[in-house]
Amino acid sequence: GKPDPEIYRKATALLGVHPRRSLALEDSANGVLAAHRAGLQVIQIPDLSVSPDPAALALGHRVMRSLCEVAELLGRSPGR
Repeated sequence: GKPDPEIYRKATALLGVHPRRSLALEDSANGVLAAHRAGLQVIQIPDLSVSPDPAALALGHRVMRSLCEVAELLGRSPGR
């Protein structure tokens, strides 16, 4: 279970991609921590009712308000 990074390590290994070239979209502090520990780039989209955890924010990942913002960051229009 999260924050154990093993799930991300297994997923990247099965996909044959390097963790540093992978992106995790997470909503919780435990998920952010797991992905960060596995070496992935992380974007947190926190639950609207929960503020991002200060300890997780200290990891330096990006926080966005919605998947639409993530799509814009990645250069894609939502809905494509």
